Amino acid sequence: MNIQILLLLILFSTFASTKSDVSFTVETSLRTTLQEVNADSGLVMLMDSAGNVIGKSSLSLLNGKSLEDEVYTTVRDMGTLAVPVSLIPVLEKGNVSLSDTVDVGNGIYNHNGKEIRDHNADMGGYGEITLQQAILFDSKVGVIKSLSPYTTIKTTYSPTEILNFYHSIAVSDHSICSAKTMKEIQQTFEMVVSEGTGKPLFSDNVKIAGKTGSVIKEDGKLSIQILTIYFREESLSGRWDFEIPYTVYEEGSREIAVNKKLSSHLMIKNVFISPYQIVVFTKETGGVHSQIALFDQNGKKISFEEIGDKEGRWERKLYARNGRVITKLYGYVTTEDSIALYKAKTRKEAKRLSTYQFSVDVL
Repeated sequence: MNIQILLLLILFSTFASTKSDVSFTVETSLRTTLQEVNADSGLVMLMDSAGNVIGKSSLSLLNGKSLEDEVYTTVRDMGTLAVPVSLIPVLEKGNVSLSDTVDVGNGIYNHNGKEIRDHNADMGGYGEITLQQAILFDSKVGVIKSLSPYTTIKTTYSPTEILNFYHSIAVSDHSICSAKTMKEIQQTFEMVVSEGTGKPLFSDNVKIAGKTGSVIKEDGKLSIQILTIYFREESLSGRWDFEIPYTVYEEGSREIAVNKKLSSHLMIKNVFISPYQIVVFTKETGGVHSQIALFDQNGKKISFEEIGDKEGRWERKLYARNGRVITKLYGYVTTEDSIALYKAKTRKEAKRLSTYQFSVDVL
């Protein structure tokens, strides 16, 4: 499958780099990211808080050359990244609320004769969620079922148009919506990074908000992974760059054998721990799919990121460690078709919702 990467960033900072330094950093970071994820091509646009594009780069690894300048203004399908453009007018009219619930079922939905699939459809979908959660976890089914009765969801825009839209949100431009709706949207974008699909970018040092998205063409030949973020911070100094999440660092990393058989169809094989990420390897057979909630020795929840690519016969579940000191892990497991366990905030609640438990001594 051909893969393209699109990164649109708005940077709120007082850093004093020259334009040439910014351009070099943007181009270098884009090339590195494309190589890491084995993508064919991609583009980056970096905007400051005043709305000026201070850096941009486009590159094809197929020939090592930059793409035509028109790529920044060419209209394309921006997928779920464009959903907030249609969402805001519907919120303004009071047709929907972010707290409204929608049943996305198993993540597969037929809309106007076209099959819509969520990214986790193969894992059973999200079931009943709120509209806000549909935004946080990039549920196409949830968005379409919630908004399509009231509006046509337009997803075709140019990268420049989408960047300008998110800039309007970042600077609280009330010409596009009321103060109430603006606050709701901004809070939702912050939660995308603190709780949702943007969780791998979460930082205790810099406040980050934004929206992730993706679109797959019907012929299956092209997948575009899209990321838009903005930094809401008065000052940011030092070296800065960006990358597609889930880089694993070897230094300070270790693999701990667990080998605990929970049932005839479910086994916890081992746990891999790096300074920034925890990966739980499981063996799941007979159509069983597990959900696992992790907590540290202090009872603090370790945020679930996503289901990783299968490694041989082992399933992988990824969690964000973010440099936290961890001496012991407590795992709570269920095979129920629900995301309730992932939403549990305490070990007591997780134990109530789980069928199996395990623990791992880290130090």
